[in-house]
Amino acid sequence: MAAWDIVGDQTVHVHAANNAGNGRDSHAPLEVGVVPVTRFLEELGARRFGGAVTLEINFRPLLGDRIQLVAAMRHELELARECLARGRRRAEAART
Repeated sequence: MAAWDIVGDQTVHVHAANNAGNGRDSHAPLEVGVVPVTRFLEELGARRFGGAVTLEINFRPLLGDRIQLVAAMRHELELARECLARGRRRAEAART
């Protein structure tokens, strides 16, 4: 969040992905990895970020199973939306 404090007001588009911590950009699911992505998304919501959020997640292992692929994509999208909304609700509650 320290970096966000510096560049957040200039940011219009965020690419959200986690990282497995293996030394390369793994595009891991939001809750899988070493980066607190869900907490960051919550904070974006609390700060009323009005730009776009893109999820960058590697779904290649699921390409052979359409049902699992769609379910995984839906899960990540719903999780991101919930984190943003939870942050907004937290900020609204703090104002009252």
